[in-house]
Amino acid sequence: MDLHLRSLRDTGDGNDDEPGAGSAERERSINDQAYFVLAWGQLEANIDEACREAVRAGQSHGDWRYRRNQIAHGALLPARIDMARVIEDFFRIRSSLARE
Repeated sequence: MDLHLRSLRDTGDGNDDEPGAGSAERERSINDQAYFVLAWGQLEANIDEACREAVRAGQSHGDWRYRRNQIAHGALLPARIDMARVIEDFFRIRSSLARE
């Protein structure tokens, strides 16, 4: 499709001086957006699969302590947690996932 649109532009059929000039450029814009949606969908599928693999890997571990948050289940860690660093990490991770 993109080759056809390029051909229209190169032969003058998509030239702004010709009647119906914007049609080839509009079709190129729609074509670009269709490719964007396709690429975005593939990226989403890859991210989803990576997350599923990480969850499956954690769930399949033989030791329950590696499958879920130990602190949430009553185990205290021997060392203090650097909350300033943890909060910074959480905000960084959250902002990388944020959608507007």
